[in-house]
Amino acid sequence: MVAVAPDDPLTVAYARMRLYDVSQLAVLDGEKLAGIVDEGDLLLAVQRSDDAFDRPVREVMTSNVKTVDRRATIDQLMPIFEAGQVPLVKDEPGSTA
Repeated sequence: MVAVAPDDPLTVAYARMRLYDVSQLAVLDGEKLAGIVDEGDLLLAVQRSDDAFDRPVREVMTSNVKTVDRRATIDQLMPIFEAGQVPLVKDEPGSTA
């Protein structure tokens, strides 16, 4: 998984998005999920401040994230969306469909 740390500068997040051709990154504090950061977060930060790329990821990331299994149904996902949370789908090693 491609990820950044909460204290990484936004330049690191941007570089990894470009390198791996992704629009979102998990933000990991050690091995714990702290949130996600996406292109929209970066664009809003840069629009508001000339020195935004020096800011830490934690200042712009979405931390209201709920982790769900890859087999989650739409009925399981809807309450997460309705609560204003972002579901992050995880695929446990060795799991089967």
